[in-house]
Parts: sequence; structure tokens; C-alpha cells
Amino acid sequence: MATLINLLVGILALVLVGAVGTGTYRTVRRRRHDTRNARPLAATQNRSAVGAGSNARGRRWKRLGAQVRSPSVKRALALLSFLIGVLHEGSRGPGYRAVGLRLVDAQTGGKVTLSQKVIRVGSRRAWGVATSCLFPMPKARPLANNEELQSQLKDARREHAGNQTQLQRALMGIYQQHRVEHPFRPALLMLARRLPLLVALDVPALWSPLKQSVPDKLAGTAVVVE
Repeated sequence: MATLINLLVGILALVLVGAVGTGTYRTVRRRRHDTRNARPLAATQNRSAVGAGSNARGRRWKRLGAQVRSPSVKRALALLSFLIGVLHEGSRGPGYRAVGLRLVDAQTGGKVTLSQKVIRVGSRRAWGVATSCLFPMPKARPLANNEELQSQLKDARREHAGNQTQLQRALMGIYQQHRVEHPFRPALLMLARRLPLLVALDVPALWSPLKQSVPDKLAGTAVVVE
């Protein structure tokens, strides 16, 4: 129950961050669109310079994205995430506080040691890697090669350039015509398959005298009632 509460809190936090980010992006984009429409005709002489600047910024963002996706950066982020997990392990999260539980050393009943934290976090990360291999993240279908779809999208953007509502409806109709699924749908299906396996790792074993889970058994820890 505590694990489910922690997962629910994490999912709600991600949804909130995503909603705030999406709203901020749409607001900024709408303001830029209104600013471009409100420019006087005399300002159109500088469009080439503005276009060159935007292209340069686009190239910089692409280079930054390529660097973030590089193996060395991924390894560094994984190591940083592991260290943060070790430092946070043993502290009472929202789920443990709501249910009234505490993680202790199974032999002494005191605080968990650093080695026990490393074992617990390492076992979870290894299980996470195994589940990701069983249910890998689906690859997005490349839409740039579909010339008919790209042509229809350009025509819709040109036709409904001044009306965002009609533009969104037209784009959704084109996507449905070509059976292009929402990019979040495969990720949600993958998460629904991984989630039971991730939760199963923390389920207490009924045959264990202390009702220990797999990470508890490996690290020599136990969850007790506060």
C-alpha cells in the first residue's frame, strides 16, 4: 500500500509538471504568434535575419539534444539518480507516513546502514532494467517520410493559419485519416505493463517471518509499524 501511494504521488507530480509545462509552452507560443501578426509591414524587411537567428537556435537545441542522448551523459545521469536514490533510501516517504511504517535493520531494529541502502536501491534498479528489457519503450513511427501526410498538414496550416481551433480540428482529422496514434498512448501501454512488475518487487513475502520483500531479504532490512 505504501508503494502504491508513493507511485500515485509520483505520477500525479509528473502529470502536474507536464500540465504546467504544456500550458507555459502554449502561452508563450500564442504570444509569439500574436506578436508576429501585430508587426507592421515595415518590419518584414528583417525577416531573413530573424529566420537565420531562429535556425541557429534550432541547430543549438538539436546539438544539445544529441549530447543529452549520448551514452556518456546517460551513464552520468544514471549514476546521479542512483546516488540520489541511496541518499533518499530509508527516509519516510508519503506512503510510509500515510500507512505508519518505518524501514529498519532486521537484526538491530535501528537505522539502515549505507551498504543496506546500496543493496536495496541496486536491486530495484536491476529489476527495473530487467522489466525495461521485457517491455521496451516503443519507437515512434517516422512521419517525415509520409509525403501525403506532410502535404495535407501543410495545406491545413496554410488554410487555418488564423484560427487555432479549426487548425487543431483539421490536424486531428488528418491524423485519424492516416491512423496516426497519439504519441503518449504507446508509452502509457508500456507503463501499464511495467507497473505490476515494479510493484511486485516490494510485495512482502508471506512465507517470510518478518514479511520481507526481495530487497529487504537481500539487504537484511524489514518494514515495521511505527
